[in-house]
Amino acid sequence: MFVPVPQVSSFSELNELLRARCLKYQNHTIRGLSQSVGRSFEIERSMLTALPKRQMEPIRQVIAKANHFAVVRFERNRYSVPTAYTGCDVTVKASVFEISIWHRGIQIASHPRSYGDNTVSYQLEHYLSLLEKKPRAVWNAQPVRHAKLPEDFWDFAKKLADDYEVVKLLQLASQYGISSTLQAMDRARDRGSFSYEGVLEYLAAPEQAKPVEPPVNPIEIKQVDLRTYDTMLLGGESA
Repeated sequence: MFVPVPQVSSFSELNELLRARCLKYQNHTIRGLSQSVGRSFEIERSMLTALPKRQMEPIRQVIAKANHFAVVRFERNRYSVPTAYTGCDVTVKASVFEISIWHRGIQIASHPRSYGDNTVSYQLEHYLSLLEKKPRAVWNAQPVRHAKLPEDFWDFAKKLADDYEVVKLLQLASQYGISSTLQAMDRARDRGSFSYEGVLEYLAAPEQAKPVEPPVNPIEIKQVDLRTYDTMLLGGESA
């Protein structure tokens, strides 16, 4: 399977390559045998036990506590959770590539797994509610620095009225994505509107209403001859 040695850039690419080679190997016939690998496997398949009805999670699971910085330690590294879970016991599920963090059966955070030493993985949205209460910290908070937002974002943010608006701008970036937020900031800048509301206006603007098309088979309404009612009031029939 590994000859020649695979040249790949990711584990997902490696898995796809190995799958393709395994499928191809089914057509191979081992020296000394009369049938192919694929045919031998079909005979063996009928003798295998059934797969479990519940899929096993290939993970390591531990209980940890979120500290007062709203981070959870797993092995040598730390991962953020929403600040509402500070001080709570949480369940950490560690797979090969992902760290997922759960509280009372609800997933509250997910991070790429780090194999470094003493690294911290922050997610900015976990701290926005706290920054809303302490907006002056927005310029130096580690989760904000860790986000590595582009300079265009900060150039616009420095022109806002106060730190609270900067936090609201970060909330827009979290909700709509940094790319869409930057585009809206460019439009607001062109109009000279350096405010949270000016950016939100372009992000939340509804689509232009489409013209109403007439029905395919319009209903024809016949006009009523009101003279008939006049005749009835006089006690006779219409002519």
